Amino acid sequence: MFLNTMSMKESTVLNWTKSDKLEENEKRLNDKRKQSRSKMYGGRYEALNQFFDSLPKVESHYCRASSSKLYLEPMWASTNQLYGFYKRHHCPDSGDEPVSRTIFFKEFNKRNLSIYVPKKDLCDTCVAYDAKNLPEEEYDLHQVIKKEAREEVICFSLYDGFASSSPMSKIDGQRNVL
Repeated sequence: MFLNTMSMKESTVLNWTKSDKLEENEKRLNDKRKQSRSKMYGGRYEALNQFFDSLPKVESHYCRASSSKLYLEPMWASTNQLYGFYKRHHCPDSGDEPVSRTIFFKEFNKRNLSIYVPKKDLCDTCVAYDAKNLPEEEYDLHQVIKKEAREEVICFSLYDGFASSSPMSKIDGQRNVL
């Protein structure tokens, strides 16, 4: 009765139900494959995560608001050099077998890491220090000031969130001046 209403044949409906069962079976197989891969590569993934955690990372200088990327300190010129370092130095030291390049780069991208710092992200002081036109003492002072400024921004953003949820009111003195 339902088939005649839609002017369909019985074989069409049977094919649809078969394809649904096939999709469910494929999903189950994929889940089993993922589980077996995690069992097989479990120790290697942990070693890779330890390697990425041990790398020195730097936040973005100016682009923090628009980017959540972490930049590696410039010790490697490319991701291939980084993979070579991982394979030659980290794996023999930890006694683990290295993961493939594909897995390495997928995890690298998943962690939102980058080797290249964007050019617009550098301030004049950092550029002068890189060009060896600024003494190290001034650069160290600049780094301390930069770190303190970041901490203050975090404190103010936390305070602002607290202040907006409390019944306190804020007054903008500049807007109220006649």
